[in-house]
Amino acid sequence: MKRSLISNGLLVVAIVLLALNLIVPFIQATRSSYAAGKIQYKVFVITDAATLQQLEAELNKYGAEGWEFITNVGGHYIFKK
Repeated sequence: MKRSLISNGLLVVAIVLLALNLIVPFIQATRSSYAAGKIQYKVFVITDAATLQQLEAELNKYGAEGWEFITNVGGHYIFKK
């Protein structure tokens, strides 16, 4: 009797673990992170002919639109929102 209870208990645990092993990947695959659908990026390229006043005006325009400056890489200004 005692052996039967232990065997049944182990069988139930094994079935639950197998079921979780099948269900959890589907649950994780359907969730998406906040960043996946909410963050946008924009790249502004400055030309050599642009003046500092033009650059300042463009940077202020993006800031007013809610874009956050991230970095500058070789004249490419990268923003995120």
